[in-house]
This record gives sequence, structure tokens and C-alpha cells, in this order.
Amino acid sequence: MNQIIRHAQQTFLAMKDPYHSVEKVYPQAIHAVEECEDIHYIGIKNVVQIPLSLIKKLKKHGYELHTIDRCSINGRAVDMQIKNPITGNRMTGSSSGTAINVFLGINDLGIGTDGGGSVLAPAMSVQCYGFISPMIEQEHMKQYEKYSTDGLCFTPSIGFISRDLGLIKEVATICLGLQIRETPVKVICPEF
Repeated sequence: MNQIIRHAQQTFLAMKDPYHSVEKVYPQAIHAVEECEDIHYIGIKNVVQIPLSLIKKLKKHGYELHTIDRCSINGRAVDMQIKNPITGNRMTGSSSGTAINVFLGINDLGIGTDGGGSVLAPAMSVQCYGFISPMIEQEHMKQYEKYSTDGLCFTPSIGFISRDLGLIKEVATICLGLQIRETPVKVICPEF
């Protein structure tokens, strides 16, 4: 019952949208709690680069799509539309709405794209954890290869934002197909 109340509160806050950081809310996400108690809400940056296959993969592990999040216009480094809830200044990075929605507790995990600080910078600006890897959905992301204003070729990466480092570790493990080592590695240091 507590899970249902917590997820309902997350949805009410998303619908209230106090920082204008939400594009769309999926209130029906709460039905996933009826099937499995350990559900985490996710929000995704409103861009075409994030594939549906990634959302489906995470859904199998208890991650439910909850919001589509606002992002800065044209991927700009400073979002002139959204204010940072901590500083009151303009938000940084194009995954700005995703970071704010995680910070506010609307979502447990945010998914954004990063071609030069668009996930890591907004995560850091609201004191959340950020993680990016060019290996997440690598084949899919190749189609979004671009050239910078300096003529350098780059491919954006998908990244995660969360207030919980363990959640990022879990999702990275799922998306990258990693094996988690349960026993700690014993390090032997030579004596000097």
C-alpha cells in the first residue's frame, strides 16, 4: 500500500509540474505497482534518439515509463525556459527537465542524451548522480552521428540520472549486459 501512495504522490507532483519540466505524464504507470511492488518510475528526455527498445528492456526489470521531460531548445547548454530549483538560475544542459524531475522525486531515474555535457551537467547542477556510456544502445545511436561546429564527428550517448547511485549501477548493468560481482575483490598490496 505504501508503494501505491508513493507512486500516486509522484504522479500528482508530475501533473502539478511546479518547474515546467514535464511534457507528458503517464498516470497509468501506477498499474504496474499492482503487478510488482518493486517498481521504479522513469522519465525520458523528449528526443527521438532514445529508443523504445531501451524502455521495453528496462520495463522487464521493473522500470515504468512515467514522464516525457522537457529539454532545452536545440540542445543548448543553458536552458532559458527552466530554472534550477536549488539556485534559481537557468538550468544547464539539454536534459534539464529530466534532471529536475529526478531531483523533485517525480521519477526515480531519468534517461537523457549527451553529446557534450547534456546529462552530466544537469545531474550535477541539482546534486544528482549522472552516468553516460557510448555503449548503451550503441548500434541505434550510430544513426545520430553529427559534426560539431569545429568539424569534429561525434555520436551522442545515452545516459542516466538518479538520486540513488545503486539504481544507476543496476540500470547500467542491465543495459550493458554486465555481470555483478557479489564478492569483493581482495587486493594484496606488496610491503615496501
